[in-house]
Amino acid sequence: MLLFVRFGQSEHGHQFSNPFDQMIPNRLALELSDPDRILYLAVPVAVHEAFFQREFLQISVERYQIHRIIYDPVKEVIVQWIS
Repeated sequence: MLLFVRFGQSEHGHQFSNPFDQMIPNRLALELSDPDRILYLAVPVAVHEAFFQREFLQISVERYQIHRIIYDPVKEVIVQWIS
């Protein structure tokens, strides 16, 4: 199952709005309803290169075991699956 989240300005003016705010509750709901399915966070390649290289996000991804699909929205292709 894929979860697409919006990246960018938050209402507080931060440059990055936290995708985990949406991911964690959705993953819990999926675990309760269908525990065999895996939730993947769909991330545009430019966002992945800009934000997911930061130490905070690297630690968060590892700690919360966030599976990701990196995609190119212009070419409409999946660039990388990260489990």
